[in-house]
Amino acid sequence: MSPAWKRSLIAIALLVSVVVAYDVYRHQAGRGFDEDLKKLEPDAKSRLPIKVDEFTTLVDVTYEPRKKVYWYVMEVKDGERVERQKLKQRAQDQVCGNADALRTIKEKGVSYEYHYMDKARATVAAFTIASCP
Repeated sequence: MSPAWKRSLIAIALLVSVVVAYDVYRHQAGRGFDEDLKKLEPDAKSRLPIKVDEFTTLVDVTYEPRKKVYWYVMEVKDGERVERQKLKQRAQDQVCGNADALRTIKEKGVSYEYHYMDKARATVAAFTIASCP
């Protein structure tokens, strides 16, 4: 076997080893991320409800693998129109403007799901942010 052929086999074996090691690491790191995310949920829930602004209260959160879900209650008067697009744009600006959230979207594939309800718990708006512009 020629020296060049031996070097090629060694290089291929090394490359395969690195790819396998990276895959194992990625799998373990992903599992740890999901477990850490789930540990945060009870702490977040213990602080609820949180008045976000004069019309909106965060009432529940759920941290699922690759998804954070937030439920809000809005003080909406009968007949009052909620501008859903403005709610979504404001949430997207906050998520995409936060370096940690942006990193979790890009590197971990985490999405942020929002549910806005009125006081009777009827859905006012619901949307998901899974990417940033």
